[in-house]
Amino acid sequence: MRGGADMKNQSMGLIRTVLNSANLEGANLRGADLSRSKLEFAILKGADLTDVVLTRADLAGADLTGARVSGAEFAGADVAGAKAQKT
Repeated sequence: MRGGADMKNQSMGLIRTVLNSANLEGANLRGADLSRSKLEFAILKGADLTDVVLTRADLAGADLTGARVSGAEFAGADVAGAKAQKT
């Protein structure tokens, strides 16, 4: 799954995936590119985020309770107020 911007095809400026407040509970996002995505207040409870690229993503207020994040890239991501407890 590729949701991040393809920087080779951005003649009109940066396009990003917007999933603010999306209910992605239990979603299999393994290996997805969600770099620069907007996931503010998204519900990612129990989601599989293994090897997901979340570079510079906005996860402020997101619920990552019980999410699997092994190998995920969070470089420069905004995780202010995000919940990340194991269930």
